[in-house]
Amino acid sequence: MKNHIPGTRTIMTVGCCVAAMLASLPSVRAAPSDEVLLSTPLVTMTRHDYEAELLRLAPELRAGFSTSAKRVTDLLNTILVNKTLAAQAVRDGLDKDPEVQQLIATETTLILARRRLQEIDAKAGRDFDAKGDLTAAARDRYLVDPEKFRQPDEVSVSHILIQAARHGDEEAHRLALEARAKVLAGADFNALAAKISEDPGAGSNEGRLGYFPASGKMDPAFSKAAFALARIGDVSEPVKTQYGWHLIRLDGRKAASVRPFEDVKPDILAAMRRQYIQEQQNAILAAIRNDPAIKVNQSALDGLTTPVSLPSDQAPGTKKP
Repeated sequence: MKNHIPGTRTIMTVGCCVAAMLASLPSVRAAPSDEVLLSTPLVTMTRHDYEAELLRLAPELRAGFSTSAKRVTDLLNTILVNKTLAAQAVRDGLDKDPEVQQLIATETTLILARRRLQEIDAKAGRDFDAKGDLTAAARDRYLVDPEKFRQPDEVSVSHILIQAARHGDEEAHRLALEARAKVLAGADFNALAAKISEDPGAGSNEGRLGYFPASGKMDPAFSKAAFALARIGDVSEPVKTQYGWHLIRLDGRKAASVRPFEDVKPDILAAMRRQYIQEQQNAILAAIRNDPAIKVNQSALDGLTTPVSLPSDQAPGTKKP
């Protein structure tokens, strides 16, 4: 059965045999990296090709491939298309084009430079970790400016959401009022939230949202209504946000306070580590930029720019009428 590539949109008809192979990929992790996964008259795709392409993705995206045959298939399609196009380019002599060779050299430089920076950062991280217990240094940072670690006022609430997009604005408002009447008549707020709230998480959290500050986390109208509630257990009138109409019940309140050192110690140490790594990287980059062995061809540099000629009435020292 032949592979068919109707374009560069990573579409590949591979037949039942290759599909079965793809489905089995997660179970063959111990296979050698040069194991052939797919081949055509022009290209051979190995497990190494697949794993190298995975490394180009953000770390948080890679894990999803081990349980998704579709993701694996899509990625293999991308690799197949790119390798085939590249093989066709070599076949047609495009790799001999001086402009292409310069682009390849530039990309090689960038890849090696990025890898060198990664190595610098990794070594700096190891050096920092080898310093031992830095609690005293972290505490000094904390004591210099404890206000930096101030936690703002926070409230904890539960809510019931009726989506305007699902019911229409007027009907959603009516349903929210109806739910509020049930709560005021004695219905358990969280049980009702689990039953009728259209927030996707309501079935598991029963409408509980936990603590949050006045700004930066919730819809502004929601936050304003939540912070306006005075007593624990108070239930708001229906509040409109971009999601629909909410009922909000105040579950708790925390006054602003400076977080204790032990709570923020991990954050301080992490910031110290990042700063140390950045300083080591900056030192190496500065040494490169300021290398006394650099020889400058000033006339060649000057030739990279063209002086701008100003109109005679705008030249320096010219008086305007």
